Amino acid sequence: MTEACQIAGWSDAFSVGNAAIDSDHKAFFEIANLLKGIIFEAAESKFVIESALAMLEEYVAGHFLREEKAMEKIGFQHFEDHRAKHFAFNRKINEVIRLYRGGSLSVAEKLHDLVLKWLASHIMNEDMKFRSLLTDDDVDQRPLAYLALDALENEGPGTEKLAVPTVIVPAKLKLDYSKITALICEPSSTIRSGIRFTLNEIGISNIEESNNFIAIDESCRNGGFQIIVMDAMVGGNDSAYFIRQIRSIQTNCDPFVLTVLLLSSRDEAAVRSAMSSGTDSVLLIPFSSGQLRDQIIGHAERRKPFIVTQDYIGPERQNENRPGCASAPQIIVPNPVEALGRGISIEQYEYRKNEAIQVIVNYRLKSLAGAIVFECNSLAAGMRDGVSTTESTFRSLTRLENIADELAEKIRKFSGAKSYSVETFRDRCRELKGRLGEIAYVDIEELSASGRKVSEIYASR
Repeated sequence: MTEACQIAGWSDAFSVGNAAIDSDHKAFFEIANLLKGIIFEAAESKFVIESALAMLEEYVAGHFLREEKAMEKIGFQHFEDHRAKHFAFNRKINEVIRLYRGGSLSVAEKLHDLVLKWLASHIMNEDMKFRSLLTDDDVDQRPLAYLALDALENEGPGTEKLAVPTVIVPAKLKLDYSKITALICEPSSTIRSGIRFTLNEIGISNIEESNNFIAIDESCRNGGFQIIVMDAMVGGNDSAYFIRQIRSIQTNCDPFVLTVLLLSSRDEAAVRSAMSSGTDSVLLIPFSSGQLRDQIIGHAERRKPFIVTQDYIGPERQNENRPGCASAPQIIVPNPVEALGRGISIEQYEYRKNEAIQVIVNYRLKSLAGAIVFECNSLAAGMRDGVSTTESTFRSLTRLENIADELAEKIRKFSGAKSYSVETFRDRCRELKGRLGEIAYVDIEELSASGRKVSEIYASR
């Protein structure tokens, strides 16, 4: 195998003439390339590595079973030798996974080359031997997730068992998933099919699909969903932004709906944006059925408490306070999946939901009030020290305008009180944005004084 093959990954030269097997091979190349050039010390890397390992565990089981069933069906003369090579690779992958999860993190650095080198060599030297012998009827066409489950269920006591997640419904979690309604927002029909299979395996049969946020919001108005599984981009729009809107109680969706965000990019900025959206879970594409199953069941059983800051509402993910954010106490929020699955009445759940919403709104008001003071102080310091630019001043005033706008909206919507002081402050920000070249330090001092008064009113509530 040449160096070019290692770099290029999949190409038509690796095709064995069967769509299902070729699709499996492409998935393996994609999994390996998740680890290409990764900075293993970076915080985001653990998420990428664990995703790749979990996918390898399950994909190996499903793909090897697909090939071995086909070879056995046609009476392939090299079947036993081929199966032995599968078994040897299985052991090698499992050893890397065992060492990594045991604390030897450096072994993951070799995984990219290990998978690509073995895969390219195995396809060209072994799989090509049955290329002319197989027909589509000889090959099990079911998705890898189906085959992985079959592989695990059919293993004998002497078979080396892959470490595939086997949690489906823990005995202590007696939820009736047949009552749950899930929404899938995913452009790929292949991925949608895999998601449906996983949801069905859990026990969820009430499944709807949508390809735009307006339809999702309207569906929520008419009853809604307890689970949403969505791609990072839906209809050309950013799903992370939509989830932030859900958590900020700016849509018709239940703000506590269980969400899983599917991410095709492992770019650091993309991962950070997804994680900061307030979603319950982020899964890298391609992901395994076991990963999705474990995420949904895990959050149904042990949902994390929420925290509220100026720029985040959702499950707690970090301990340090960010600049401009007040301290963020944990908030126990209701879980619609658990509530419906345990038979809790709608009235009881709505009471708990509204109670939690009010707690979140109160903390949100405090965090927004704190953010006004922080932003005003930063703006004044920059002006005083002569480091402000027209662009930086515009950005600061825009942030203050947006913060004040949300603060006023939350006050009107959830407390029924007037918000004149906040609206006056917001309008002053807009007025200053209209004359950026004329702003003096005294203008910023007056704005800061107004901001402190607004903050004092709502930060103490």
